[in-house]
Order: sequence, then C-alpha cells, then structure tokens
Amino acid sequence: MLHIILMILKIIGILLLVLLLLVLAVTGAVLFVPVRYRVNGKKDGDGLLIRAEAFWFLHLLRIKAVYPEPGRTVIKLLCFTLYDSDAEKPPEKEPGKKEKGKRKKKEQTKKIKSKRDKTARKEPEGTVFEGGPFETIPDKGRGTERSDTGKTSADRDKETEKERKTDSAESGQALEEWKEQEETEENEGIFYRILRAASGLWEKTKDILRKIKKAAANIWYTIKRLCDRIVKMRENIGYYIEVFEEEETKRAFSICRKELNKIWKNIRPTKCRAELLLGTGEPDTTGYILAVYGILYPIIGNDIIIEPDFENQVLEGKLFLKGRITVYVLLYAVIKIYFDKNIRYFLKRFKREEI
Repeated sequence: MLHIILMILKIIGILLLVLLLLVLAVTGAVLFVPVRYRVNGKKDGDGLLIRAEAFWFLHLLRIKAVYPEPGRTVIKLLCFTLYDSDAEKPPEKEPGKKEKGKRKKKEQTKKIKSKRDKTARKEPEGTVFEGGPFETIPDKGRGTERSDTGKTSADRDKETEKERKTDSAESGQALEEWKEQEETEENEGIFYRILRAASGLWEKTKDILRKIKKAAANIWYTIKRLCDRIVKMRENIGYYIEVFEEEETKRAFSICRKELNKIWKNIRPTKCRAELLLGTGEPDTTGYILAVYGILYPIIGNDIIIEPDFENQVLEGKLFLKGRITVYVLLYAVIKIYFDKNIRYFLKRFKREEI
C-alpha cells in the first residue's frame, strides 16, 4: 500500500516538474526570443501599398498585414489560422414565419390607417350631432314683444339714448379739462422749463458719472487679477526651475535617457533601404531638400537614396525595413524606469505632492 502511494506521489511530482519546466521554457522564449519584423512599402501612380510581417520562434507564430483598404490581416500558429480578416461571415438567417406574419399585420394596419385618413379628409366641414345638423331658428319680430326681464323694445331705445347723452356730456367735460391744462402749461413760463431741463441734465450727468465709476472699477479689477496671475506665474516658474536644478532630477533624466536609448536600439530596424523620386514642383525648394540630404548623408549613408525632379511635383519610391524586438529589453527598461527612486521623487515634486 505504501509503495503504491509513493509511486502516485512520484508521478505527481514528475508531472508538476514537467509543467514547471514547460512554464519556464515558455516564459524564457517569450522574454528572450526576439520578434522579427519586415516591412515593404511602395508608392507610385497606382497608390500606396504596404506589406508588414512579423515572425516569432522559428515562424511558430506569424502575423501578416496589408494596407490600405480593404486590406487584410492574418494570424497563424503553425498551420492553424487564428484570425483572418477576409474570412467569410456566416450567412444571415432568413426570417421565420412568425416574423413574416408580424410584417404582414403591420402592413395591413398601415393600409387601414391610410384609408381612414383619406375618408376623414373627404368629410364636409362643420359639426353634426346625432340628431342631424343645426336647424335654423326663425327670427321673431321685434315689435312690442317683451323680453324675459319684462321690458319692451321702446324702453330699451330710451335707455340707449340716455347713455349716448351721458357719454357726450362726459366727452365735453374731458375736452374742457384738456383746454384748461393747456392754458396752465402755457402760463408756467420760461423759468419752469429751464428748471426742468436742468434737472434732466443733472440726471444724465449722474448716469454718466455712475457708468465711468463702474468702468474704472472693472479696469482696476482686471489689472489686479492680471497682476495676481503674473505673480503666480513667477512663483511657478521659480518653483519648477528649482525642481529641475536638483540633483535627483538630473539623475532621473540621465536614467531615462539611457533606458530610452536602449529601447530605441532594440526596436530600430537593422536594415533600412529607401529609394525616392522627389519633386516639389519648384526648383528652389527641391534644391533646399537636396542640401539637407547632403548634410545628413554621412549619417544616412546609402540607406536612403533621393533622386530629384526639378520640374514636376512628385513623390514616389520604395521602402524596405527589417529588424527585431526583444521583450526582455523592453520589460527591463520599463521596470527600471518605474521603480527608480529619483524618477519617483521628480514626479512627486513636479505634481507638488508631499514627500
């Protein structure tokens, strides 16, 4: 019995060891096996065409992409296609009987509504009750018939004449009052008019002075705010100058420069070849570009060749890039930058956080 238990434990231990070795192998392959890439580009009269390819671990994983639209992207693992942008989409399912029946019902209801609207538009205007249209009521004579209040038409005529007389009397009285008011205004004299004009002028001057005072207060407020902002900007500039002059900041920048240089060396193409036909349409600007190309030639070398065209405006050529990227170098540089105490100190000082 004990022998069987030991054998089971031995098998489990071997399996765990194999899994551990497999995890370590995969992790080491991901970290240290570089990803190789290759880019081919072409620009001519037909347009722009770019083909990009990436390979990992002896072409175990392959990625291919083509630009521009419609383009295509393919990801393969060994002989298996993990993703293909041009893969056919599954056909859409035809609508069932229930959906067709619902559509027919909707169409029928729409037709019924349209018929009702048409009939409603054709109906004659006016309101009709259940008993039929309004019946005309014959006019009755106005002789000496009495109304509900017991008054005859003659009594009503007398009352209207009295009202007219009272209205005419009131209008005559208002006319007399208006004439009296005009006479009093004419008798006021020139002195009263001068006083009234002087009071109006004083009110206008008071209004103008009030507006001038308000404008002066606004100008003073804006000048004060501008001065406060200038003082604050001066304080901020002095603070950041002090931060950038500290030793911790200088060490942080030196570390960042070294690590970014390592990242660039890791991702930059090992081979670069470009042949360009360049022309701006104007000889002078094309000559300036060639002058810059001549200055950079010791650095560029024969990797980039420019053929000028002094007559036409053209940009055509070919491009080829090839390189590799190692994940370990990128990961190590990012971790070193993230956990460096000088960089953390600089970020806290830059954000004005408490240290």
